[in-house]
Amino acid sequence: MYQISSELYVEIVENLFNQLEGRGYYSGSFSFEYCGITCRMVLSAIVHYEPKDVSVGYVGGVKDVVPVWWEFHTEAEDGEMLNDFSFNELRKIIKCY
Repeated sequence: MYQISSELYVEIVENLFNQLEGRGYYSGSFSFEYCGITCRMVLSAIVHYEPKDVSVGYVGGVKDVVPVWWEFHTEAEDGEMLNDFSFNELRKIIKCY
């Protein structure tokens, strides 16, 4: 089983934030390479933002991402590997980011 490190969770958050583009609802997928492993996230989620200025709306940073559906895949040269990804762990990183 492929162990998801805290560094990989940070990488996932950074890639996810690049996809959100201020949307309140995200549905899509993205892939990236990490230490020779191809990682792919499939996600439908509600996105909550921190308000910076209430007079102009919610334009702050991401406060939370609440998943409706998610899949996280890890693949090496010899095929897909099971992993121990946890969306709860990802949300902890998001809230501290």
